[in-house]
Amino acid sequence: MRALLLIVAIVASLVALPARADRLDDDLNTVWESVWDQRGVPVRVVRWEEPVRYKFIGEGLLPRDRRQVVAALAAAGEAAGVDVAEASSAPGSSNIVIEQVGEDDLGESTACEAHLKTTATALFQVRIDLRRSQAWECVYHEVMHAMGVHGHPSGKTVLSYFPWRSDTLMPMDRLLLAAWYDRGLPSGATPFELLLHAGQRVIRQADLGMPIEQAQARRKAHFEQRLREMEDFAGGQGDVPMIVKRSGRAIPAQIESARATMAYYLGLAYQRGTGVAIDPVEAHRWLAAASRAGERGAHQELARFEPTMTAPLLEQARRLGPR
Repeated sequence: MRALLLIVAIVASLVALPARADRLDDDLNTVWESVWDQRGVPVRVVRWEEPVRYKFIGEGLLPRDRRQVVAALAAAGEAAGVDVAEASSAPGSSNIVIEQVGEDDLGESTACEAHLKTTATALFQVRIDLRRSQAWECVYHEVMHAMGVHGHPSGKTVLSYFPWRSDTLMPMDRLLLAAWYDRGLPSGATPFELLLHAGQRVIRQADLGMPIEQAQARRKAHFEQRLREMEDFAGGQGDVPMIVKRSGRAIPAQIESARATMAYYLGLAYQRGTGVAIDPVEAHRWLAAASRAGERGAHQELARFEPTMTAPLLEQARRLGPR
């Protein structure tokens, strides 16, 4: 009997391992999809650098919807480690405003909407519009956006277009917020920096059921796959993640603009050694490609970077030509 039970346990563990490996890949993919907004643009990490103070304006929400907003903001603040509280009555004391809007004030397929004002690295003002008849089902989703997480991943998160949950933060939401607001990750971090950083949190999940070395190898392989895909994308061949197009708001002009943005992020990755060996020649070629395509940040970075390169390396980059 004991032998039979042992065999059953071994078989069960062998069956569970691929499922857990798939979960690891799914969670890493969710992190990656979280940095793409619905227009098809890869975004940097922007977050609150000051306490969050919210207030309600307009005719007022139903009591249950108001409680839902307060609970969602409190949960997001706890996960992110951000001080969140209701604002005082003093003018200018709030940086998040929540308003109930009319049934016809938002698009036909839009239940709620968050409008973010940001600098290159930080949030400084957010307005959340809630359609009264649907506020309950979208509050947590919009609060995640209000905390700076832009994407609509396919994984198990309230940001997803798939109906996983809408009435609470899911474990992946808490992981994303904790990674987004981790002070080991600089404000304004690139998507590649976030993927590396959040990937470490993903593989520390207690129930992955695989040796840490195996999880690290899968994380590394996932990162390298994304890097190669984005080199193709920035070079004019690949595409944005398929989930991005599900929104119906990704348009060709934005996607073409995103190619230059991604070339800029690739240049920074090779310049800084983000998941790759530092390579000044590759960094220069990607930054130059982004600069030629009109990416202002790349143009400015290139102007700072070229004087730091040795003459032979600069000559090599120019001899190899554009990406």
